[in-house]
Amino acid sequence: MLKNVKIFSLLISLLVVAAGCQANTDSGKNSSGSDGSSSSSPSPSEQAAANEVDLSKKYTIKMFTWGPKDLDKDDAIVKHLNEKFNIDLKVERVLSLEYTKNLEVRIASGDMPDIFRYNMNTPGTYRHLYEDGYLMNFAEYADKYKLDGLKAYMSIPEMDEFKEEDGMYQLPSSPGKEISPILIRQDWLDQLGLEAPKSWDELQNHLQLIKDKKLGGDKTVGLVSSFGFFSGIGVSSVGWTGSYEWGKLDGEWTYEKAMPDYKGFLTYWKDMYANGLLDREIFTNNESQEHAKFTSGQAAAILTAPNRVAVLEKTITDSDKNAKISIINPWLEGQKGPLYGTLLPYTSPVVAIKKDRDEDFLARVALLMDYMHTEEGVKILNFGMEGVHYNMKDGQMVRTEQYDRDIIPALGNLIAGFTDYSLAKQDVSEELKKLYADVDTNAVSPPLTPLSYGDAATHLLNIEQKQRDWVVNFITGKNDVEKDWDAYIQEMNNAGLEKLTQSIRENN
Repeated sequence: MLKNVKIFSLLISLLVVAAGCQANTDSGKNSSGSDGSSSSSPSPSEQAAANEVDLSKKYTIKMFTWGPKDLDKDDAIVKHLNEKFNIDLKVERVLSLEYTKNLEVRIASGDMPDIFRYNMNTPGTYRHLYEDGYLMNFAEYADKYKLDGLKAYMSIPEMDEFKEEDGMYQLPSSPGKEISPILIRQDWLDQLGLEAPKSWDELQNHLQLIKDKKLGGDKTVGLVSSFGFFSGIGVSSVGWTGSYEWGKLDGEWTYEKAMPDYKGFLTYWKDMYANGLLDREIFTNNESQEHAKFTSGQAAAILTAPNRVAVLEKTITDSDKNAKISIINPWLEGQKGPLYGTLLPYTSPVVAIKKDRDEDFLARVALLMDYMHTEEGVKILNFGMEGVHYNMKDGQMVRTEQYDRDIIPALGNLIAGFTDYSLAKQDVSEELKKLYADVDTNAVSPPLTPLSYGDAATHLLNIEQKQRDWVVNFITGKNDVEKDWDAYIQEMNNAGLEKLTQSIRENN
């Protein structure tokens, strides 16, 4: 898609115009003219001066996002929003690894959700839609309808990078510090008289002893990962490079995965793979398959997400009453220290489609987004509603069954990802809180965002795909890290890395 910018834009325009011919007013779309062309949405400044949103008509609003599980059909938070704003909120979810491709297909086909997030590593998604006039200007609607939640959020200094000269068409979400904890079989460590590993080298030695003793059976595996290699283990590279995504090398911005120190990261995981300490199926297995290896007692450790910890612990201890699980803390020491790569404080921006939607519908969307950025809305999306999802007792939240149904630990409700969901990080075990506190001092975020990459950002997808292909070959031993390093760099440059690096150095 990014190779053919003009074709992509034209395709979207043609398909959405065609889709407009079948517009449905219940979903906020304008009806088309007799000649089949769609009427454009009036801007807020062209509307009547009234500052109140008309809630008399019920609208269906479609959201599209990623996450670990679907919303329950009886989700109380969605019900609350539906009743409060007279809407029928439809939320569709896919797994994070499948999201970008799904979104691209929907955009190209004209079947665009009303509200959705996009991955910042695909900035072309936003740029095409903005330049072709598809997106709602949140700043305009916030001014017209006096939406203080949106105004306050957009006034945060970190929002400036996401603004256009004529307003704000994207609202980045705020995940807070992210970390993928490593769970390990504490009972196996105890059996071998081992203390918790403090470095990546110690982890390798511990896993080798566990494998040699066949504590998980003849097919004992060392480490598995909930998110495969790239979205999970890949963030550990900062322990070898000291940088995340980009860093300064000899005073010049350099792609982390092209730094010489990155070879140490590749060599470590190549050795882990060769010795059977890294799951041999990590590049092909899905999350359920990786989880099964850990919960069945075959794997010694798993790199996962905070919201998976409780389920994994319960599953494994239910099947083996003698199993004991612990979280490796503090974070493992690498060549550059106990560093951990974490997300930017504001990322995964939210956009809303205005094209072919009527003014009352857009006002309703703006009102919904405003509420999701108020103190009340953020709290509900992170923790649920008092009296429904929890009750207060002696100053503490006591969860109900509805909490476990509607709230994902460390993430909040599924749609909390459309706003500030950093508060949900408080909703974890004491053990995880200690890990967060430790990582907070050693977390390394990308120093640049794709929004600062310039036009060369269109090369990102090609670069990442080429880089992943090479990493698989390096880890599995198909290519030699030292001998083939220059060929790797050359192919990365051919994929656009050289142009991207030049653009970043010029723009930053």
